[in-house]
Amino acid sequence: MNPNKAVKAEKRLGPFAYKDEAKDLLESDVPIWMPCTCRRNPLVPAQLMRLHIVTPKAPVSSSLNIRIQPSSVNQNGYFYPNSEPFELTYNKYYILRLPFAYEGPDGPVHPPRSAKSCGRLFKNWFTAKHQRL
Repeated sequence: MNPNKAVKAEKRLGPFAYKDEAKDLLESDVPIWMPCTCRRNPLVPAQLMRLHIVTPKAPVSSSLNIRIQPSSVNQNGYFYPNSEPFELTYNKYYILRLPFAYEGPDGPVHPPRSAKSCGRLFKNWFTAKHQRL
């Protein structure tokens, strides 16, 4: 699975179709802006706005450690909503809304003008560990 491409689910494959790909996605940096999958010309950038997280009923400890670099790699400016990882409770559905606009030390960070991958959500933003009963 490539984090620079949108994931499209196929209902016929069932809920476990992307089990291995999800692991790869969580262990990769995810772009904040990427080319839109719409068929619009000229291509426009799409922005990562929400993360949908479902925690299982199983005895699992889950946490979020959101760290975002909205600009390119060679520029400063990071977005950290929490200094420590945020613990999630089991058997819940969470929607994490990411900022629409970012600001760095040099002022606002503008989205790319062309449809290219830019910015990143750092890898390992979500962790889950099995707890023994």
